[in-house]
Amino acid sequence: MKLSIFLPVFLSLPVTGALASECLDTGVQGDGWGWDGQQSCRIDISPGECIDFDGDGWGWNGVESCLTNVQTQPGGQANVQPTGVGANNDVDFAVQPTGQTTSYTIGDDGDQNNILPSGSGRFTDNGNGSFTDTITGLTWLGVRQCITEQTWSDAIGFSNQLGAASEVCPALNDGSSAGEWRLPNINELRSIVDYSQQSPAFVAGIPFSGTWDGFPWGHYWSSTSFIAAPDQNAWIVDSSFGQVSVRAKSNLARTFAVRD
Repeated sequence: MKLSIFLPVFLSLPVTGALASECLDTGVQGDGWGWDGQQSCRIDISPGECIDFDGDGWGWNGVESCLTNVQTQPGGQANVQPTGVGANNDVDFAVQPTGQTTSYTIGDDGDQNNILPSGSGRFTDNGNGSFTDTITGLTWLGVRQCITEQTWSDAIGFSNQLGAASEVCPALNDGSSAGEWRLPNINELRSIVDYSQQSPAFVAGIPFSGTWDGFPWGHYWSSTSFIAAPDQNAWIVDSSFGQVSVRAKSNLARTFAVRD
């Protein structure tokens, strides 16, 4: 008797997708994640390259998050929405690091090594009494003698009247008109806080000009009212250590005006 032995035949099926060790971005295009044929992977990034996948100013260098080069428009205005609201009214901006790089225990803020951009690489001195933050795109009043203590309502009025042709701050000659400047909201004010600094707890390298009228590192007004008592209180930043708290609108705090 002859035995018939049947050997299994393996068919060569076409394989689609990534080649071995290749990471392709095949899903949500531009999200930085791909498929290597077996598992999810980060797409290949050249050493030292920082790719911004979603246009928020932060990217991925193959190892960790990184700050991408922010392109600027004429006049130094950063090409990002200053309020964090995109063109379609969708909020899609990375949360800014605190600046604290010293670690006091494993797993704390400083242990994450989130470096906050500072210095001349972040701020543009416009040479006219103002400076521009290239991260947020906001332009700030930089004349020290015009950043004075006032009540909240006076701070609102001062900011709204501020302009190159206004007498409220003669050293400002940026070509702006009254109504272009405003008191910053609390999130805008917090955007220049650096928790690795103290007195002031502001990002290092702000190009102020002029002379302070006294000790400057106290309370700074925001335009944001305190919801539990909006007629009486507003949110402030204490520039000594960066605390965010509530202050009676009848009290004094410094006015750090801003414009888009």
